[in-house]
Amino acid sequence: MTLHIVLTGQFAHPMYEPAWVHALGTLGHHVLPFPWTPFFGRFGKLFTRAEHRLLLGPDLWRFNRALHEFVLQHRPEVLLLFRATHVWPSTVRSLRKKLPHLLVATYNNDDPFSPDADRFYWRLYRAAVPYAQIHMVYRKHNLDDLRRLGATDVHLVRSYFLPEKDHPVALTEEERRELGCDVVFAGHYEADGRLPYIERIAASDIDFRLFGTGWERVSQTGPLRRFHPVRRLNGDTYAKGVCAAKIALCFLSTLNRDTYTRRCFEIPAMGTMLLAQRTQDLETLFVPGVEADFFSSTDEMMHKIRHYLAHPELRQSVASAGLRKVHEAGHDVLSRMRQVEFILTLPRH
Repeated sequence: MTLHIVLTGQFAHPMYEPAWVHALGTLGHHVLPFPWTPFFGRFGKLFTRAEHRLLLGPDLWRFNRALHEFVLQHRPEVLLLFRATHVWPSTVRSLRKKLPHLLVATYNNDDPFSPDADRFYWRLYRAAVPYAQIHMVYRKHNLDDLRRLGATDVHLVRSYFLPEKDHPVALTEEERRELGCDVVFAGHYEADGRLPYIERIAASDIDFRLFGTGWERVSQTGPLRRFHPVRRLNGDTYAKGVCAAKIALCFLSTLNRDTYTRRCFEIPAMGTMLLAQRTQDLETLFVPGVEADFFSSTDEMMHKIRHYLAHPELRQSVASAGLRKVHEAGHDVLSRMRQVEFILTLPRH
């Protein structure tokens, strides 16, 4: 069954909306992308930033009017709202009224219900919940959050890795000299307790490298001073940075109440051993000590790093098993979109 889908969202990052469009198209569906970014920017950067922050203004009105007209023109079977911060509830309500056959589905990779989330920013998404029939979420606890708002058709759709991007990479000698290390953390800074872990390893004798964004907010007088300015790895360079390390660390965002994250699939897919903060959720996704490993304290992290560095055959065994796991368990984007396809085609009354 071929679905005709309009997918609207920001389209700022290739692993999100563009990946959905491509994978759903690969599965044989006809997907029309409708990004909101082209509708903003007419009045300068400061005005645009304010519109995005406040979700008010003429550009937001232009986008919603254009989306309404686009959907009426193409009459899809599914309107998919990806992280629908910019879609007015009235837009969805009007389309449902004018197109009784229309199935409206939402997906959100953030956590609008976190105690730390900005309720004002997420107000349109929350207000639109009653007008969408299907809701897909990144985190288990958001299933109950949506049910409390009256949603009944809710589904967990986890993140994924992109096989064309996240895979073992052959490095040149120059790239190994530039990026090679025992342990790497390639990710953003967040005031969620990850800093003591990073400072602990940075102060040790372990060959450690730090990449990512937001680290300028951290004091440059401590053990991290040698990394400043912290370099960001993008695209192929990110894969090379992970592949050049023997172990890759992964921390979980408390702002989003994460129990896993996209990097938990990307790192094993690149053939590098994953060492992540322990959660019950992650221990259901990977067999501890066999397909990945986990820590709950700085002491445990350091102990496991030294253990796996001292036992390279064990470390490589864990890395290889993790690589097999993410493929065999279907943590790639195409497998996730098969799940989305199944959800969208379930019988409904």
